[in-house]
Amino acid sequence: MAMSRFRILVVIAGTLALLQSGLPRAAMAETSEVRFAQLYGLTYLPAYVVYEEKLIEKHAARLGIPAPKVTRNKLSSGPAATDALLSGNVDLAMGGFTVLMTLWDKTQGTMNVRGVVALCESPIYLMTVDPRITSLKDFGEGDRIAVTAVKVTMQALLLNMAAAREWGWDARFKLDPLAVNMPHPTAVAALRSGQLEVKNYAATLPYNYEVLAGKNARQLMTSYDVLGGPHTVAAIWASEAWAKANPKTYEATVAAFEEATGMIEADREKAARTYAKWEASTLPIPDIVRMIGNPADITYNTVPNRSLVIAETMQKLGLIKTKPAAWTEYFHAGLHGKNGS
Repeated sequence: MAMSRFRILVVIAGTLALLQSGLPRAAMAETSEVRFAQLYGLTYLPAYVVYEEKLIEKHAARLGIPAPKVTRNKLSSGPAATDALLSGNVDLAMGGFTVLMTLWDKTQGTMNVRGVVALCESPIYLMTVDPRITSLKDFGEGDRIAVTAVKVTMQALLLNMAAAREWGWDARFKLDPLAVNMPHPTAVAALRSGQLEVKNYAATLPYNYEVLAGKNARQLMTSYDVLGGPHTVAAIWASEAWAKANPKTYEATVAAFEEATGMIEADREKAARTYAKWEASTLPIPDIVRMIGNPADITYNTVPNRSLVIAETMQKLGLIKTKPAAWTEYFHAGLHGKNGS
């Protein structure tokens, strides 16, 4: 039986990682470039602050290594970022926490991909512009729900958990046939037009507010409703080989994101302007400031919160095979002294 494209990429990348790990450490130098797979939305604001303030370069200098060149490859989803990582086109990928868990599960013993930092706690918002739909019970075969990627994303997990709560565990995948892959900006455009087949959307910040600005838009529920409170929604991850081959660059990266988180909290207007610049957003700056200052919408934090609950749920759903015993299993050692969950 032919291996899946994902499995082929993992095997190739794992082989390269094993070869690299066998090189004498003295013959290896820290990387001269740090390549990110960058996604869209306020979830990823810390990365924009890191770029704008050149924080990786700053902390590299502090640690006594040459400042690496920091580059970005803009992608539409966590799975796309994962493909870029597996194919060797980027060093660090970002996306929904569930995408990290899927990759961690599949690369154990090969690439050993783990989280570098968490990014934030923020809900997934289930939105609709269909006047017929007032609750999950109203969804039927002809309805479509936009997600950035089926099965492996936080949006997809929300649909599974919401279905299990509404109809029972055996019906946990009932909404899966309705899910369609669609980048956030495209999903917003579809709902705002009201003329397309897709009238429902599992949104992230700030796209939920862009939908609400249109006609007939309503929020049905959030992932906080089904998970019982705030939770980590996104993270950045890298292979074990990259972290071990570049220990000071890895340390500088963690420190950069920790500093970026503090800078967002200290000056939200400046952070909002940074977001608008790097994402070419037309959202009014006061609106962005209001969103990033509202804990119900988002809290920036490099340490995972309630991530183990998500991981255990994924294993129970059959989305990953391995049930982790602690969050430190799927994050690199740089965070292990922190108070995560």
